[in-house]
Amino acid sequence: MNKKILLLSVIIISILAWILYEKLVKKEGDYIHVAFIGPLSGADIAAGKLMSQAVQLYFDSVNEKGGINGKKLVLDLFDDQDGCPDKAKEEATKIVQENKVVAVIGHWYSGCSIAGGEVYKKYAIPAITPGSVNIKVTEGNEWYFRSIFTAKTTGQFLANYINKVFNQNNVTIIRETAAYGSYLAQIFEETAHKLEMTVKNNWTYDPKDKNLEDTCKSYVAQLKQQSKEESGTLFLAMQATEAAKLVRVIK
Repeated sequence: MNKKILLLSVIIISILAWILYEKLVKKEGDYIHVAFIGPLSGADIAAGKLMSQAVQLYFDSVNEKGGINGKKLVLDLFDDQDGCPDKAKEEATKIVQENKVVAVIGHWYSGCSIAGGEVYKKYAIPAITPGSVNIKVTEGNEWYFRSIFTAKTTGQFLANYINKVFNQNNVTIIRETAAYGSYLAQIFEETAHKLEMTVKNNWTYDPKDKNLEDTCKSYVAQLKQQSKEESGTLFLAMQATEAAKLVRVIK
């Protein structure tokens, strides 16, 4: 009797295992999951949607042609919100815990990429950023790649352009404390000094500052006390959202 019960139990377990395989494992095996992570909410939601929609359009075109070796591409979306590194690391950890994706596309902010990159490196998940230009994103991380130039190239080019094309020797730098703007300004300033340019004003602000507009007004007030020749060319090392606020105040 015990043998019959044991045999019946083995049969039932085998059937359940087969159903689980057919419904979950085998079905999951018909797809290739890739994660997109970026600002899908917050101030830069437009950038996040633009990138994720572009990736989805490409995936759709691949899937229409039969996918990759017969497997369909699936884009899983993750939101690092307003560029908070802590949130980025939290979402990157969630990607790992779900254990579905073979690769990651993102992040938009350099600070988020650096924070998320620690997770991707630890768990050996390849990632590529379409927007983070801080050199530290890929530096020392063999699992992170980029499809865009670095801020080092940008900073060097802009300093040379202002000096040699605009024929300007004086410059005012306004930089954010976040990874993108701080590194861009650092490279720009180093190059400016090599070109024997003079940095007349060098101001830093926190993009999380709730009184950012008042901070912008204080910069403009100080600029008004100087002549255009004295303050020189204004170099804004910041995200477009904050730059737009500052430009409005200047106008």
